[in-house]
Amino acid sequence: MTATRRRLLAVIVSLVCAAGSLPAQEKACDRNCLKGLAHQVLVSMTKHDSAVLPLARWYILTENNRPIAPKMSVLWRTITSFKEPAAGQYVMDVPAGQVFVMATVLEGTMPSLLWAG
Repeated sequence: MTATRRRLLAVIVSLVCAAGSLPAQEKACDRNCLKGLAHQVLVSMTKHDSAVLPLARWYILTENNRPIAPKMSVLWRTITSFKEPAAGQYVMDVPAGQVFVMATVLEGTMPSLLWAG
């Protein structure tokens, strides 16, 4: 996985998992909630469907320095499966509402290590 793809996913996961992107009643997102959001991102990528994500009303996602919808990004089109991350592969900042995850993903038949946050 290229550095560009890792940065792209870092932006996506930050957008999804940031406390500001959650509805007001869900602002208190504990560790399980953050882990669930990271899992949602991974699942949505394998299904090539970003519509299930709780994205902020307004956000900017770029690829190669151009705005793009998640479903049109390379990662949403190429990741076909992932290995469920182990407990030590998550780094969570509960007060900030952010989660970082390291996961093994497959892009077709090519394994890659994804570090996203």
